[in-house]
Amino acid sequence: MAKMGRALALLLAVATTVSAQTTQPCPSGWRAFNGNCYYFGDMKYWTEARDDCLQRGAGLAIITDSATNDYIANMGKLENHVGTYDTQFWLGLNDRATEGDFRWTDGSKPTYENWAPGEPNNSGDEDCAQIYVNSKEWNDAGCSSAIWHYVCQLNYDVDECANGLDNCDPNASCTNTPGGFTCACNAGYTGDGTTCTADDTFLCSDGQTIPKEWACDRTVDCPGAEDELNCGV
Repeated sequence: MAKMGRALALLLAVATTVSAQTTQPCPSGWRAFNGNCYYFGDMKYWTEARDDCLQRGAGLAIITDSATNDYIANMGKLENHVGTYDTQFWLGLNDRATEGDFRWTDGSKPTYENWAPGEPNNSGDEDCAQIYVNSKEWNDAGCSSAIWHYVCQLNYDVDECANGLDNCDPNASCTNTPGGFTCACNAGYTGDGTTCTADDTFLCSDGQTIPKEWACDRTVDCPGAEDELNCGV
């Protein structure tokens, strides 16, 4: 019962994170997170895992931030029913081409790292990286020394702007970006993109919008106008 409770708590935590950060669809059997889709595979050597990801039109996972690192570790536990013991999942990071020069399978250098203390240490010709799902830290291991779980990653971004999933102001332009979108007020309007006001109007701090020429009129109750517009200066 205690194990079931811990598993349910972990599931709820991951589900909350996923629902807050993803809207894009993924192929059947894949999980969506932050602009990408992830497939959690079962027990292969690193090269076999890499090839399986390629056959799926994807690649071994690339981790660029702590949120993705945590997601992969947490979801790895759920997808493969991992218990309290720590187990590993292959990632795309490796130094097979040049010892000590770790690169992702797309050739890029890591901008985020989370190596375990003392790692990578190349103990016994270890060229391929893996993540421990409990500690969420990385380790280098022999690419063909053992079979482990693995994570494939597929870019599958949805256009929030085209699908009406943005929160931009009606007087703003929406631009799709990998994993999200940006809002920018149109010409003649000012604001942060989610709220835009016409340049000839003023947005009072209480939410009302009035003609800017009225904002400094003391007979008009417009909180915030005097400080922001330097009325009377």
